[in-house]
Formats: sequence, C-alpha cells, structure tokens
Amino acid sequence: MSNKVIYVKAHFKPTYGKPGVLKSLFGSTQTGSQAKPPEGMEHKGWSDCEIDGERLTEDIAIAIEQLNSAGFDLHSVENIVSGRYNSDYSTTEKSSYGWGYGFSFTEGVIVIGKK
Repeated sequence: MSNKVIYVKAHFKPTYGKPGVLKSLFGSTQTGSQAKPPEGMEHKGWSDCEIDGERLTEDIAIAIEQLNSAGFDLHSVENIVSGRYNSDYSTTEKSSYGWGYGFSFTEGVIVIGKK
C-alpha cells in the first residue's frame, strides 16, 4: 500500500481600502494581485491574523483532484496550526503593569491519499 502527502499552504486574506487622491485621479499601477478588489477599493496589504478560507478551500480541492488523477483515494486532511503572541511587563517606582495576548491560526493542511 502506498501513500501520497500534499502540503496545502493557507494564505492570509487581502486587505482593501480606499485609494489615495493621486491613484483616484491617475489610476492604479498595481499588477498581479490574487483577487479583484471590491468596487472603489484597492489592495492595501495582507491580514496578519485572518486566513483566506475561500482560497484555502479551492487549493484543497486542487490537491484532492491531483491525488485522484494519480490514482489515490483521499485518506485524510490534517490541519496545521501556528500561533502568534506578544506580552510586556513594566514596573516603576510607584506602579507596574503587564499585558499579553495570543492566538492561533491555520497555517495550512496536509492532504493524505492512499492507493
């Protein structure tokens, strides 16, 4: 029995905003963005915490189709989780404070096929 493993990377969501005055007047010079921005908006960058679920779904479907066309049956899809955190603590003569946060997100998935 043989197995095949495909890693599917999750991408962060694009972020959009209103174009500046010059871009509104002269048009955008931006090329090659993944998705078409909503009407009246322009691509500003990438989220640092939200995964593009629609794109991940499409990428998983492509990976499963690759397995099927190579003669493999889908065995499982395993989630890969990463996280980010930050914290700080400070103290002075009369007071002290601390704060912190942490969160996890899907880094990608592993698609496993079995023959």
